[in-house]
Amino acid sequence: MKSEQSSCSCPAEVREFVFNLAFSPEVHRQAAALLRLREIALYESICRNHLRSFAGNALDMVTNITTAALLERLQWIFLRKWQIDNVRRIRPSWFHGQSGSVWRITPPVLATHEDFYFDATQVFNRFAGQDSWDRWLEDGTLILPGVFDHLHQVEAEIHGEFDMYTFHMGEQPTLPTMGWMRNMYHSGIQQLVYQDPGLWALTAAARPDKHWRLIAYPYNAKSAAPGQKTGFLHLDLDIRRHQNEGLGCNMVQSSVSLTDENDEGCTQVVRGFHKHFQEWVQTKKDTINSRVSPRSTTDMKGMYTAEDEDRFGKLEPAPCPAWGVRLSRADIIHGSTSKGTQLRRVIFPWFMAIKADHKTMENPDCMGWEELAQCHRDLIGPAKESLGNRPREGVAGVRFPGAIPMRSAFSLPQALVGLKKWTDQDVIFERNILLGPDDNQALRLAENIRNQLIDMYKCLHPLIEAREQLAYGDQSFFAENHPAQRPDEDISLDEDSE
Repeated sequence: MKSEQSSCSCPAEVREFVFNLAFSPEVHRQAAALLRLREIALYESICRNHLRSFAGNALDMVTNITTAALLERLQWIFLRKWQIDNVRRIRPSWFHGQSGSVWRITPPVLATHEDFYFDATQVFNRFAGQDSWDRWLEDGTLILPGVFDHLHQVEAEIHGEFDMYTFHMGEQPTLPTMGWMRNMYHSGIQQLVYQDPGLWALTAAARPDKHWRLIAYPYNAKSAAPGQKTGFLHLDLDIRRHQNEGLGCNMVQSSVSLTDENDEGCTQVVRGFHKHFQEWVQTKKDTINSRVSPRSTTDMKGMYTAEDEDRFGKLEPAPCPAWGVRLSRADIIHGSTSKGTQLRRVIFPWFMAIKADHKTMENPDCMGWEELAQCHRDLIGPAKESLGNRPREGVAGVRFPGAIPMRSAFSLPQALVGLKKWTDQDVIFERNILLGPDDNQALRLAENIRNQLIDMYKCLHPLIEAREQLAYGDQSFFAENHPAQRPDEDISLDEDSE
């Protein structure tokens, strides 16, 4: 059987012309090619192979169609040869790269992040329990038991991490530790809490401005031993700047307890103080205005008097059970009992608002989004603390050798640690569910996120031990021959040691 090429009866001039053609995007060159071929031969007299070569090389046309259809299109284009740009716009499917979208239906343009609103009452009660919103409005501070009950299954790993960081914390003779773990910012358990969808949703709903575009500001953990001094009383506000600039007016603070607290070892608060805050400020106006240098906090010892307690509310203990959460407005006076009677371990996930430029934070004294994202990405200590203070020596830019990244597979938790931006469509999709109207759908997503984080923590925890041992060798906390790993010995106490 003869091939189509061997049966071609096209004139030599046609074959030579078609062979030497090269595509040009210029309309006049394409029109000239159409005219020249027509001068040499009628289109219908040219064989299929040369016709396809011409249409493809001269006009970049789609040619895997019937000969009749190709002839019809070439005749139609010839009549409009000086307006080929219009032909391409009207008949895009005739040309390569002009066949339109790969989608059957054009994907919708999603609403911008600024168009989003949510029902704060519903969201708060969803994650905190029925009627919790009313108590929040009344007290301005709240203990929410059981929010982190899912962490109970990794309790041993959590306390193992705390013990490791305690072992490696250097002595600071001139600085009272008060239980603060000033070397612990990115432990595995802290990373899980930083990325928690439920705590984020509670914080967004509790904020007066309902701002949901938040990022976890790395903050040191607390591990207070029985009898250790821990007492303080303050407001996490520079009151003068709060009054003049509104600094801190929308902040909501949170803490996650990993051990059961009691009245002797816990946070202390003045419930409902937010309702009297402005009135109290007026009574202290001279004291506030007399301060020369700005301060990130206001020490309330001596400033909140017995008379104030009678008038505005008494300081009372607020013990939180293990796996529970304490939420407080920034204008709630709080502190800690002077000494505890049992081990107290707490994580403080400071969720801070990112402004619309996705660069600056609500507190201009703090690090910006890019710097915070780098801290989380590289697991390094912050150059500034959450209220803008300088961190302790050895914190800024330093990564603990045993720190292992714990990255959620979901998008919104990644936004909480700066791995994704809040403008990312995957983040917005999950935000719309977690803060949306469907309680069951939101709770299912939150549970899935938490389960994945827990599974990852279990899987990666052995790497924490391996990395720490590799870095420290025989000085490792986890080294087999280290006293910390030996069985407990029976040590007798003298009468005064208790």
